[in-house]
Amino acid sequence: ANAAMQDYYNRIGDQFNADMEPIVRDNFGDILRRDASTDNNGVLVALFTPVINNNFPGVAGFVITCDLYPNDEGTTNTNRASNFGEYFYAYQPTVVGTGYNSFTPDSWYRSIRATFIHESKHVASNVARISNGAQTENAWLEEGTARHVEELWARTSIYNVAWKGN
Repeated sequence: ANAAMQDYYNRIGDQFNADMEPIVRDNFGDILRRDASTDNNGVLVALFTPVINNNFPGVAGFVITCDLYPNDEGTTNTNRASNFGEYFYAYQPTVVGTGYNSFTPDSWYRSIRATFIHESKHVASNVARISNGAQTENAWLEEGTARHVEELWARTSIYNVAWKGN
């Protein structure tokens, strides 16, 4: 509903479809592997919200595994917060205007793309673990491989530099 941000959201979505998702899928797993078992909408939902800015200062984005399990509010009430699908959450710009000053839409767009692929990789890993009945990964290793996907994406899609090429 934010017309000023719509172009940025469209560009991120287009870039995700064109070059981020294939890198995640080919190297770490299919984000939508369980989609038919969750919300069956065929998309990864990226929710950009001021709630992140206001309640998690310094956090660009995150995923939560409860979203991959059914919301059971009103029954057992053990997973009432689930959106039951493939989701990640991230911050929004807070300064109106252009340029690359702190928290403008331009500055946000420049940095959020790395967060987008990073968090997408976490979703893919969580989906794979649940699908395979595996335990969650050690946090240090999960974060390390999410940094690797950022590197793969930047080298192939931003800088066009081959592995060991620079």
